[in-house]
Amino acid sequence: MQNNEEFLKVKVSTQREILSEVVRQLKLAVPAAFELEIEAAEQGSLSRADALMDMRFLDKSTLRFAVEVKTTIDRSGLLRVIETATSDKNNTLFIAARYISMPAQQELKKLGVSFADATGNIFIAAPKMGLLISNRGMDMDPWRKPGRPKASLTGISTELVIRALIDNREPYLTSELARESGTSRGSAYWVLDKLEEGSFITRDKKRSIEKVEWKELLTAWAAESDFFKTNTTTSYIAPRGLEQLLANLKTIDQELYSATGTIAAVGYKSSAGLYTAMLYSTDPEALANKLGLRQTDRGANVLLAYPNSDGPLQRTTDFEGVRIVSAPQAYRDLMSGPGRNPEEAKNLLDWMVQSDGIWRK
Repeated sequence: MQNNEEFLKVKVSTQREILSEVVRQLKLAVPAAFELEIEAAEQGSLSRADALMDMRFLDKSTLRFAVEVKTTIDRSGLLRVIETATSDKNNTLFIAARYISMPAQQELKKLGVSFADATGNIFIAAPKMGLLISNRGMDMDPWRKPGRPKASLTGISTELVIRALIDNREPYLTSELARESGTSRGSAYWVLDKLEEGSFITRDKKRSIEKVEWKELLTAWAAESDFFKTNTTTSYIAPRGLEQLLANLKTIDQELYSATGTIAAVGYKSSAGLYTAMLYSTDPEALANKLGLRQTDRGANVLLAYPNSDGPLQRTTDFEGVRIVSAPQAYRDLMSGPGRNPEEAKNLLDWMVQSDGIWRK
């Protein structure tokens, strides 16, 4: 097998270069006894595929493939590739790529779709002809630059799934995760595919979630997401001070709110003094009236947030009569909060790492 340095010398930037290297790898993998002839033809007027590939056998029978050429294919983009494949109905679909990830390879095999990549990962199945060719190439893309692949961690469904993954101790099924997060199963699968390709989660062969790299996922989510961008916030003053505000919170219906920021951090570990109260509510005006708050543009010490989803209100905890958000939600909100909040977030994260048996359900 070639090593990474040898692969890096191979030019696989264009469709033509990818196809040429894939054909070369196919010829290396096919046993000499088969005496196969593989020819790749540019697309013609009779086919809308990227290329046509004929495999000729010793008995002169021919298997023709309509080839879709891609740079890289991961599992999250796999179904999209198949759905948009333009091969005609008379020819069998074949996927050629510079590199096809291991999860994508497994899924293609399940679907019975033939494929090959430029590192030598090959699977060709033609049951009617009694043909099965399989070869293992590289487990990682040798042409990929170092670093974790970028996956967007924003959007309502994505954030709901991320919160559920971090809050709940694995293992669990995707159906259980969808139910816990409040998303559809299709949305959950889509988000999990992105997170798996980003190495934030690990799934088994049955697609159950085995491992969640929760610290890495939480910090990455907090870096992309933002308390102020994902909520509609209004600034208020608590005329009688924040200590009285906390006392008042213990006397009202907890369905009206969920406290985050410093108030929530105190519920999980000691924190700095309270100087800004951050509260979620699906009815901020009613909450403000209950607490006797005055709306202001300057000198605010209370922020009321109307969330873009019910995520911040999921899996809350009662702390000394005050409803607080989960630890991961508090961390995310503190990271984009005012003043010393980001420093509080880092202290909270240190506690979470040492105490994940306490806050993860």
